[in-house]
Amino acid sequence: MSVGRRLLLVAGGGAVAFLLGGATTNWDLGQEQRVSLLIAGSEEFLSYASALSDAFARENPRTDMVLEGGGTAPGLIAVRRGAIDVAMASREPSRAEEDKLTRSYLVARDAVALIVNPTNPVQNVSKRQAAALFEGKAAGWAELGWSEAGAKGDTDGAVRVYRRKEGSDVQKALEKLVLDNGDMTPNAVLLESGAAMIERVAADPAGAGYATLADVTAAQARGAQVKVLAVDGVPITRATILSGRYPLTRSFYCVLQGDKRPQARAFLAFAQSRAGQDALESMGLIAVR
Repeated sequence: MSVGRRLLLVAGGGAVAFLLGGATTNWDLGQEQRVSLLIAGSEEFLSYASALSDAFARENPRTDMVLEGGGTAPGLIAVRRGAIDVAMASREPSRAEEDKLTRSYLVARDAVALIVNPTNPVQNVSKRQAAALFEGKAAGWAELGWSEAGAKGDTDGAVRVYRRKEGSDVQKALEKLVLDNGDMTPNAVLLESGAAMIERVAADPAGAGYATLADVTAAQARGAQVKVLAVDGVPITRATILSGRYPLTRSFYCVLQGDKRPQARAFLAFAQSRAGQDALESMGLIAVR
């Protein structure tokens, strides 16, 4: 991806400041007119949007992509003010964040899978129970439905929690969707990858962790087996994620302001096209078209 200039979102006191003078810019470079496309917003969406932007740039070589994080809320403010072309959002904008020209377009979905060892008889947890589990407030597996008798032996009824590093996409998703932006238990064991998470939980009868559905599917294809818990009685499947019924679903949007920026419309059309949806799926997201 060609990033000729940098963009900075600074949210504070309701203000959004930029190191760039405005949104889409055209300029002549020799005989070739170039266009810049400014995209900013959700940190959760950033790595996925980067792959999407790379694919778009390959089909539009005269476009210089400028892609930054900064958060969903500052991105939405910026696109309304015309300071960027496209805002990335990892949730649907609220009414207060929109005006009559703002339009949000769903481009992909994802979900967090809560995983335990296959020997664990627990099948389902509520979001409240999941929060207690990862905050370290659950007294033991018995509190979550594993009988005291069944919890004896290798586990002594204890819960052993595994976590991903700060800043990883799945870690940020768990903190938002399960912990309401709270903190995990400091006793959680840190693991470096989704594959390591699944392999450790698959080997630990007392283990509890989380991963993306793509990581679970890939690990199961390699022979690493874990049990994926239902949440509030809803199993994690492609259908429940696409419908939004699964409680730990993440939704990713591109948000535009009006129809006056053809490059923004072109980027959205690409994101919704087969090529764009394939690029998002290659990163583990679920296509919505």
